Amino acid sequence: MHTIFKEEKTGDAVNNILLAAYFLLNIGYSILKITEWKTVVNLSEMLNETTINIGQIVLLLAILHHVNIIALIVGRKIINKNQSVKLQAKN
Repeated sequence: MHTIFKEEKTGDAVNNILLAAYFLLNIGYSILKITEWKTVVNLSEMLNETTINIGQIVLLLAILHHVNIIALIVGRKIINKNQSVKLQAKN
């Protein structure tokens, strides 16, 4: 985060917000998936359902993580571009 944001406090704040959002999303999605589980008859079905649901949660979090990183990098580039245009306009 410190490479994206120039101020350390801003980077830490954004990092904490994203971390809390990931935790809340993970808990909410996990609860939703647990309530939708099929009836399990044996150990094999239980392992199958558990691994599928864990895989879906991990995949969703990975996609969201990459989308957030890309958005932060693009946002930083836009901010840097706007700042350089303002500096050029002053000179």
